Amino acid sequence: SSPTPCLEKIVSISYVQPVLQLLKTKTLAEDKEDRALTCSVKARILDYMERKYEDSAAQSLLDTSSFLNPRFKADYTSAENLIEIKAKLKAEMKTTQMERDPFFDAPAEIQRGSNQSHGSPSEKRSLLQSAIPSTSSTVLPVRGSQRPLML
Repeated sequence: SSPTPCLEKIVSISYVQPVLQLLKTKTLAEDKEDRALTCSVKARILDYMERKYEDSAAQSLLDTSSFLNPRFKADYTSAENLIEIKAKLKAEMKTTQMERDPFFDAPAEIQRGSNQSHGSPSEKRSLLQSAIPSTSSTVLPVRGSQRPLML
């Protein structure tokens, strides 16, 4: 069972879509027993919330953040937006990997594994060392864990 968003110490943007859905379907949904004033207040609140997040850039951010949250995944994202979100995330991961991974910047001979490279042994060694990632690693603290994450 996932914790209730309001009970968490840190509330993420990934909770906005689920909370909006809860407001629309349960909390602010019209009830037969509601009085006219109650119905009017609920309708105005829902209208305000929908206008607040109707912008396509805001909607894309909300969809992406709730998709990336393992608690929600695609539960609050439409099927048509899901395809676009996945494509955007894949492209961003590939770009990030190319920026961080020195293998992508290595000369073509190393990428293809070609042994036809001519040159002195020191040139070959230098070429190979430029394609090997450094041994230093980045240590990131992991929230709620005693062990750091090594990258």
